[in-house]
Amino acid sequence: MADLESPRPSQTYAAVSMLVILASLFLFSVALAAVSFIGDAFSFLGGVILLPISVVLGVQQYRAAFRGVRSAAKCAAIMLIGIGAILTLPCLTIAWETITSEGKIPWFILLIAMLLTIVAGVGGWLNLCWMRSLTDEPDTFSRPRFSMRELFAAMTAVSVVAALTTALIRTSLPRHAEHVDISVAPYGLPRSATDISYYLGTRGTIAYEFTTDETTFRNWVESGLGSFDSRAANVPLLPIANPETIRRYTAFSPDLTGPDSITVPRGLYYSWSFEDEGVHAVFDSSTNRAYYFSHSH
Repeated sequence: MADLESPRPSQTYAAVSMLVILASLFLFSVALAAVSFIGDAFSFLGGVILLPISVVLGVQQYRAAFRGVRSAAKCAAIMLIGIGAILTLPCLTIAWETITSEGKIPWFILLIAMLLTIVAGVGGWLNLCWMRSLTDEPDTFSRPRFSMRELFAAMTAVSVVAALTTALIRTSLPRHAEHVDISVAPYGLPRSATDISYYLGTRGTIAYEFTTDETTFRNWVESGLGSFDSRAANVPLLPIANPETIRRYTAFSPDLTGPDSITVPRGLYYSWSFEDEGVHAVFDSSTNRAYYFSHSH
């Protein structure tokens, strides 16, 4: 009779718990992939921070929802409420910049940020409600330590993590490349860009150059470049009155050869900077070559 009287999670709580567990698996895969990039200190550090958070959250959410462990529900609630609180400020910032950017920042970014914040907050609240219905006993469901279903679920989770991590690592771009096609170039370049060379550094350092026409370059710049701040600033694209100098991708790696910068006498330029951030783009009308450089430090 004790088993029949034990509380059972509602369908809503079970569904949200599954979302949290799946999100934890995805974050764990991302963290493993980030840790594998030892040369990138920021990716490595981010992965090291995400690894324990994703493991603890996923395990505790499972123990709370499907094992009825009261302490696990409390831990999951605290973590989710904390994550929701941390996400609130970025969410508000993205909302403000989306509204003030006159459409230059896609609305789906705001929707994703809002969804993550809401799921974290609702998940934390549901865990608190579930915690109040549980006793202080370690396992109100009185089930075996590990059932065959749980072992199968664990094996499936390991397989999913392994597949996701492998896919993330394999699809990650190399730090730099020269004279490549758009199919293996950084995201965000014009689809018609050719002869692309780039460098992707740490702390937001990005530099690339490619061949294109002036109309495509104009449309590319006017669609929004760089960070949310640079997009929201609405800096215009201007004709070059005096020769413009911009750093090239070759400046950031000893494995690359060539001039560290180039001076363009005729064409177009875009330049935005704020404190230690900067986004710059130049088009050379005599060669139809475009140059881009951004940094966040």
